[in-house]
Amino acid sequence: INELFEIDKHLVVYKNNDELIEKIKYYLDNENERKLIENQGYEFVRENHTYFQRAKQIVKIIEENV
Repeated sequence: INELFEIDKHLVVYKNNDELIEKIKYYLDNENERKLIENQGYEFVRENHTYFQRAKQIVKIIEENV
């Protein structure tokens, strides 16, 4: 995930149940920040993780290994 996304900009992750509960409470209390991460994540995925992008990666891998 760290190689594909910027944590706390495109998505939020947690390490354990306690951290999950803390983050849920935080983002329920901070709607603007939650929506910002939601929108940034959506736009990033929409622009960078498309079928076209994946096909280009597959072709590149194949060409490098032929």
